[in-house]
Amino acid sequence: MKNKHDPLVFYDALSPEEQEELREELADNSDRAEALRMWQAVRAGLRERLRERVPDRRVLVLYALDHAGRSDLLSDDEQATLEEARPDLERALREHPGLAGAVRRIQQDQTDFEAVWDEHTSTETPSRQRASGRQSRQPAARRQGQRSASTSWRRWASRGALGVAALVFVALLVLLLQRDRAMLTATAPASSTRVVELADGSTARLAPGAKLTYPDPDEWTVFARRARLDGRAFFDITPQEDRFTIETPTAAATVLGTSFGLDAREDVTTLTGVEGRVRFANRETEERAVVVRGGQRSRVARNALPSTPTRANMSEALAWTNLFLFRATPARRIAERLSSFYDVTITVASPLANKKVTGTFEQNRPVREVLGVLATTLQAEVQPQEGGGYRLVPAA
Repeated sequence: MKNKHDPLVFYDALSPEEQEELREELADNSDRAEALRMWQAVRAGLRERLRERVPDRRVLVLYALDHAGRSDLLSDDEQATLEEARPDLERALREHPGLAGAVRRIQQDQTDFEAVWDEHTSTETPSRQRASGRQSRQPAARRQGQRSASTSWRRWASRGALGVAALVFVALLVLLLQRDRAMLTATAPASSTRVVELADGSTARLAPGAKLTYPDPDEWTVFARRARLDGRAFFDITPQEDRFTIETPTAAATVLGTSFGLDAREDVTTLTGVEGRVRFANRETEERAVVVRGGQRSRVARNALPSTPTRANMSEALAWTNLFLFRATPARRIAERLSSFYDVTITVASPLANKKVTGTFEQNRPVREVLGVLATTLQAEVQPQEGGGYRLVPAA
């Protein structure tokens, strides 16, 4: 099913019939009509900002080739053009991280082109092989000239293909720049956690040093259900009709509404599910995803597919969250865990001992407060014991 915002974002790509159909719909929906107006205004402004920073789109292609180690494809004039534009281009890359995604995509297109070219040119028919044999008897200077012409043609064909790719990416750049403009960044202190509340009521508990880039609630954006994470965080996503996606350096985790932990490093991301289901994939091949359920974990390394989900001990896998995480856990097991953590005796009456509880509790809360929440879930009450300790018994 298409995202409901797609017709607004890609309005210019719609057929005349589809545009007319959308205009009729917008006539009866003032909120979406205003969203389209705002999007077109934002897009126009971003195009102007892009022209200021990168007035010649070819420079982006030259930069991508040079950055990928293929400066051999650039002429001397193109090298000079790139060096002149490099300071402004690198400043634009710092200001708008979305541009880096376009550079990576151009590099990938160049790699794909090279692979197809090599496959095509390495496949010779018998007649071509015979022609090759005759060529070997030609003067060396003539053979060198033919190789030079072939290399020149390959260079121009490669850059021509990438030039087309650059034009295609103008639309992508506008979207990426718009996303950067409407995003905020929160960073947890080096020695403590930080809880970030998102506009839709979802929360992210950032481990020390983690950084989350998320939608500004005061800015309209089609990326309202996307965020980017570097580091470790525990997410509790509010159920919505639209999916919520968290990007990391190597992976993309997409959910409708659930809770899970993400450990996002530079070269690998680990996801541990607590409740619900999460679609987990490599950022470069999101169609090759796995589904991670509560109590499972999976890993995505750079340039690799996600590992098959396996069972996980959530208490161990998510110990860094400083949360008690229970999923269908018998009350007696919860009492044992709390007893060990708080160094106090906690027991559970027999009628409650095997009742299963799913919940999340902060470890920095007093034991009496945690037990009070647990008792409410079990329809029980907390009885202080002589000599210290607590006992959970059925409510009277």
